[in-house]
Amino acid sequence: MSFIRKGNPMTQKQLVSKILALQARRKRCRECLLWGKTTVVAELLYKKGDCDVLFMGINPGREEAKRGIPFCGPSGKILRSTMADLDFTGINVAFSNAILCSTSNERDIPGIPECIDHCNFLVMKVIQYLKPKVLVAVGRSCAQYVFNLNAPITVISGTHQVWEFKGVQYPVIPIMHPASLLYSPSDSGKRSFQRALREIKNTILNV
Repeated sequence: MSFIRKGNPMTQKQLVSKILALQARRKRCRECLLWGKTTVVAELLYKKGDCDVLFMGINPGREEAKRGIPFCGPSGKILRSTMADLDFTGINVAFSNAILCSTSNERDIPGIPECIDHCNFLVMKVIQYLKPKVLVAVGRSCAQYVFNLNAPITVISGTHQVWEFKGVQYPVIPIMHPASLLYSPSDSGKRSFQRALREIKNTILNV
């Protein structure tokens, strides 16, 4: 089960330009209490071909806002280094978030469901433009509030789920947030995180 993949792939510059154009069309977005914060749209780790996997977090943090790149902070470095260890070479990876405006941390988001609702049309455009084979929900909040997966993230991490939006079904694999390895480092947690990413890699290679 996958997206209907039509049209030519989009470059990162084209994607950001289109998303920012959508934001400009709404003039100054003041739909939620995060208005005025730095917006971080997406990063594409490839130059040619279609997107294989889109990692979706909840929202950009302080480092992401500073550099304009999603998943570039401490937890993002764990995700990226684990992918490097598992050799994601040749897999077209993209990163984005369900809420495009930044906060210092997730606890500072004033009402996650409301902010997601207001950002939803932009995020869906990211998905529609990239047409990834697989969506990855990074962390409990993204899995729950975006993809309606309410089971504990430790139970569903690395499993295959389906998300339906406007009559279209999308393949989703939730994973634990890499920040958990920062706050509660353990060998078992690291192995579990690696297993989930390995499952993502194998799924893409077998699509």
